[in-house]
Amino acid sequence: MRRQRKGKISPLSAELKAVLRNIGQTERNIHPEIWARWGEIVGAGLARRTIPRHFARGTLTVAVASSAWLQELGYLKHELIERLEQEIGSGVVADIHFVVDVTVARPDQRKRSLQHRGNEL
Repeated sequence: MRRQRKGKISPLSAELKAVLRNIGQTERNIHPEIWARWGEIVGAGLARRTIPRHFARGTLTVAVASSAWLQELGYLKHELIERLEQEIGSGVVADIHFVVDVTVARPDQRKRSLQHRGNEL
């Protein structure tokens, strides 16, 4: 006869955040909530043209599709940091560094990058 476990029921979103945090402890390059919620945080338009690449010591490195987007996002940097503070928590991301990566703009490369990134997690 199997024993039933007694425990409280919690929302899936809370469990998912806990799992992402645990994964993040072994992931060297990116804060797990930033990666998991990037499209939600920056919006669909920017998410198509950017990919978070690295996170260390409060600085988030984000790959952008072109030099034009690099310049545009430079103007939006403070707004993006504020959004990240609201969504992830205050003091997590202190600065954002943008780098150009033309593969971000190519859907086939972006899909492979996201798949590869998902396999790392």
